[in-house]
Amino acid sequence: MLPWQSNNYIQCIYSTCKPDSRILLSMHYWQSEQINPVELLTAELPAGYRLDVEGSTAEQLTVLDDFDWSIWHSGGLLIRYGERDLQLSRGDDLFVASSVAPGCRFWWELPDGPLATALRGMIAVRAFVPKYACHIETVSAVIRNEDEKIVLRLQGLTLQGEQPLVLHLLELEPLRGYESEYEALVPLLAAAGMQAADSSGLRRLLPQLGMNIHRVEGKPVFGLDPLEPAEAAVLRMTGALLDLAGQHEQGLLDDIDTEFVHQYRVCIRKARSLLSLFKKCLAPERYGRLKVALKEIGAATNMLRDLDVFLLEHDYY
Repeated sequence: MLPWQSNNYIQCIYSTCKPDSRILLSMHYWQSEQINPVELLTAELPAGYRLDVEGSTAEQLTVLDDFDWSIWHSGGLLIRYGERDLQLSRGDDLFVASSVAPGCRFWWELPDGPLATALRGMIAVRAFVPKYACHIETVSAVIRNEDEKIVLRLQGLTLQGEQPLVLHLLELEPLRGYESEYEALVPLLAAAGMQAADSSGLRRLLPQLGMNIHRVEGKPVFGLDPLEPAEAAVLRMTGALLDLAGQHEQGLLDDIDTEFVHQYRVCIRKARSLLSLFKKCLAPERYGRLKVALKEIGAATNMLRDLDVFLLEHDYY
């Protein structure tokens, strides 16, 4: 976990301040897609000031969620840093688990604790799988005046997305009594093309890096036309249900979690019920072919679903 992602980050800053440092003020955020702010400040600081880098990190960041993005849509964000550390943020809550096996996909495979409990309530039996990845670099630095006093603390973040997109973010926090030093930097940042931002939260930044968030609807919208012939309408509704089933096929084949099989079968059953209810609207030969085909498709997953139910009740048995 990177320093700026910790709830204890501000406390860490206080602990590393020199005795003569002043109290930290509120954070200010600036972002750009072209300008690396740390490089900019290193080169363009006014005379009498210098930037000292205190530390840097580089990490692979992977966003995890279930098929429907349930964690995201519930206001959360589950991230794996590197190979083993998991972090779930949700509002002001932060849950962290370390030394998690790389292949872990379910909440019950996590160590007992707040993270596993929180995920249980958000995704139930669904697996959390990689949805998006990016590279993140963090630089921690301070700006000193000619008297060697720290007047500003800063974090520079660079996020490189899967697409050729880069986002630079600068977190600036002046010290009390040195507000004018921060104000002097504002024109410099603005002139370089940096934009003021509201926060450094990843829920705001990741969609700007091309992370595509969606939700699979459980009920298709048919958009019926009262003038449409009944047979055409029934066939179109059946096709929409089969398209919805198709969205679960790859997860079923990849054996990601039991819900893919379940949702696939639900869609097939709905399609079969629809045809049965409106069979008088269809040509007998067409209805017969569809009835047999959908029955065979549904039967192909009978044993798999029975085994899934057994696995879900494994501990009980």
